[in-house]
Amino acid sequence: MTAGPGPAPPPSSETVARRFRRQPRRDTAHELAVRRRLHARGVRYRVDVRPCAGTRARGDIVWKGRRLVVFLDGCF
Repeated sequence: MTAGPGPAPPPSSETVARRFRRQPRRDTAHELAVRRRLHARGVRYRVDVRPCAGTRARGDIVWKGRRLVVFLDGCF
């Protein structure tokens, strides 16, 4: 039996916590631009999905059948 993911570590300061709370979780400008291009080319995908059970991470663009996950991380 494997243990699931533990709790997230605490932020290093209240300033960092505020900055992260202000960041959108999904549908950022970069994500939307990439998704528009993929959709225009006929590529279909899933959005904001956990790629596998037992993880906290959520992929920005996911193809479960191909076991492919794209994370579009920007500057915060």
